[in-house]
Amino acid sequence: MKNLKKQTVFAVIAILSCLLLFASCVQEPAKVTPTQSPAEASNTEAPETKAPETEAPEQTPEASPTESPTPRPTKAPDVYPVTEQTVDNYTVKIVEFNIQAEGDDSSPIDQRSTLFREFLDIQQPDVVGLQEVSKGWSDYIDEYVFNDSYVGVGEPRDDCGEMNSVYYRKDKFQCVAEGTFWLSETPDEYASKTANANLPRVCTWVTLKDKTTGVEFSVINTHLDHNGDNNGADGRAVRVKQLGYILKGTQSLRGKPLFFTCDLNQRIHNSNGNLFTIQKVIRGEETYTDGHGDEYSIKLGDARIDAKETVPEDRISCQVKYLDESSSSYDPAYEPIDYIFYDPEFAEALTYDGVYFEKDDLMISDHIPLVATFRIIPKE
Repeated sequence: MKNLKKQTVFAVIAILSCLLLFASCVQEPAKVTPTQSPAEASNTEAPETKAPETEAPEQTPEASPTESPTPRPTKAPDVYPVTEQTVDNYTVKIVEFNIQAEGDDSSPIDQRSTLFREFLDIQQPDVVGLQEVSKGWSDYIDEYVFNDSYVGVGEPRDDCGEMNSVYYRKDKFQCVAEGTFWLSETPDEYASKTANANLPRVCTWVTLKDKTTGVEFSVINTHLDHNGDNNGADGRAVRVKQLGYILKGTQSLRGKPLFFTCDLNQRIHNSNGNLFTIQKVIRGEETYTDGHGDEYSIKLGDARIDAKETVPEDRISCQVKYLDESSSSYDPAYEPIDYIFYDPEFAEALTYDGVYFEKDDLMISDHIPLVATFRIIPKE
């Protein structure tokens, strides 16, 4: 009897074991619900399956309502290559450009700065003399326009913040000296101005030395007064006086290669075809005598006129409205007000161009950049 009971118990245990084993075989694997962390899920893993490898189509993210329609340019911290040169055949490329202070929103600076950077990437100049570098431009020009090859010098003319900055290749040149002075009887006085001038004006200058060859030269850069509240004759008289302050303030830069980038706010000839006085002084045909009876003189060449390769006479204007064929002012032969002058005793002008740089109906400025290359004559 006892043996029968034992056999019955063993049979029940066996049946229960089989039932438990069957139940475990049909149980579903554990699933991770959206509220579960991977650690809370069961250790039982579902078999891995691979989806067919297909490339998702590229999507352009839509701007949020708070984003500007035009994003700020991307900073490009690269540098331009440095070309090896010798003293006997040393060339320098210089750009003069009035970049137009911000005005209405029709030409936003963020878009213009992107275009300006494209221009620089093509030209890769050694020195750039700028006018109308306003506070609005300053937010972009160091960080987005000029890459790590460059550094700028200059001081604002007054509290408006506008500068005549000079940018140069710091990877090529050592700055020997630089400065900014005001075009007035008190050149060291902040925001001082020429008598009867509409605005304070400054001259920014820099002396550079090539790190490899030791070639040294200076660049002066300015933006003279416009007529404004003055009539034509009075406005011209103000500008001649301002030029006199520049000649006086840059005497120490003579005796070596000198370049003068400028927006003179004045053309070359009067209505009778005669040179304006300011042109005569720059070309050395007349001297300037100040109110104290002191005389100052200089003799510079005009890169546009002297360069071996230059623009034709029917395309000498430097303002967009005279070069844009859709403009009612279209007249590409209209005389320039922007210039690159140089001392012909120490350099020769090789090329000159006024670059009409436009993209998608957008210009960098209402002026066009001037580009000139020079060969510096070696010392004997």
